[in-house]
Amino acid sequence: MTLRERTAALARPALVVVGGLAALGLALVALGALAPALPLLGLAGRWHVLTLGGWGAAAGLALAAGLAGLARGGRRSSARLAGRAGRRVTAGLAALALIASSVLASALATTASFAAAQGATVSAFGFASGGPSLSAAPDASQVYLVDDDGRELRVDVYLPGSAAPREPLPAVVVVHGGGWMLHDRTRQSDSLRRLADSGLVVLAIDYTLATRNRPTWNIAGDQVACALVWTAEHADRYGVDARRIVLAGSSAGGGLALTTGYRAAAGTATSACGGAVPVPAGVAGAVPVVDPAGFHANPDPFMSRYSRTMTERYLGGAPGEHPDRIAATTTLTHLAADAPPTLLLTVEHDHLVPADGARELAAAALALGVPVERVEVPFADHGVLVPSTGVGASIWRAALLRFALDVDPVG
Repeated sequence: MTLRERTAALARPALVVVGGLAALGLALVALGALAPALPLLGLAGRWHVLTLGGWGAAAGLALAAGLAGLARGGRRSSARLAGRAGRRVTAGLAALALIASSVLASALATTASFAAAQGATVSAFGFASGGPSLSAAPDASQVYLVDDDGRELRVDVYLPGSAAPREPLPAVVVVHGGGWMLHDRTRQSDSLRRLADSGLVVLAIDYTLATRNRPTWNIAGDQVACALVWTAEHADRYGVDARRIVLAGSSAGGGLALTTGYRAAAGTATSACGGAVPVPAGVAGAVPVVDPAGFHANPDPFMSRYSRTMTERYLGGAPGEHPDRIAATTTLTHLAADAPPTLLLTVEHDHLVPADGARELAAAALALGVPVERVEVPFADHGVLVPSTGVGASIWRAALLRFALDVDPVG
């Protein structure tokens, strides 16, 4: 045996082992994508299908081809692993990688088809058109409120990139997520820029975050209401049609947006900066926390501790200790027949924020005659809006743009 043949014979087992482990990992992700209720596997599968996009399926195909090549090459080798049994194992791993990549490709194709039906443009590899993800700078950044700790809360304003419009435009005030305790207004700035360039004025706001010693259940909502007041007062400055302001958010921010919008319509919203809180023309929430008690009771064995920590910091304790705070922060408490039109984006199986709360809210709103549109993204999880170039974020932008442009002006 030549040196080259001996080297190949030694390298082949290592390649098979590495390739086999990769094939098994990919198969587990594919299994989780098909069965999201499986502990951990469902979480891994649903979080990664849209995040990986078509690259996951392409990597699986390349892995299958590589393992198949190793299986064929073993026929000419006398190495132990290259025996008949070894070739069969390698060929089986190649088939497993092929099946897994096919599952991922099928899941992504289903979601991409759904995205196209929503008016979103997605590339063959599962990413939105319009270039790579970037940290986009706003056109203006202003202080809208100073909180009780002396911290400046800012609003970033993203204006359409085209020439100045002849008439005022609809606006979307965006409340960021993060379980009431993480992130800030710059979260997903690339998506905000893309949304603005589609023909809206987008305003992203900060609010006071909850800490171990400072619950914000009675603070954050009033700050969101203040941001609505600020937006209406500065409408002329930024070319906003004050009658067509949509209040939107994701995750915990989605719950704040929906609750504040419903309270404004009911006349019970209070602003941290004073002034009459304008009724938004519409409210929108992506994977929103509309039921803090249900969020706290999340049964997922791996994500429930995050749900509990976030809820208890927001409320200042467990839900059972503060029924009055639960009532005040549960969106359904404030729902009435005169609530603004509502857009909800959900996923089939949300491992962090159980989707039952949003589904129950949608059903209750429809029963009262409130216009509701619910968009449920297939093969997605709570991170559906990440990355900003992905299928989920593209679907959300398309749905939110359509909603903001179609909603009737207030008054």
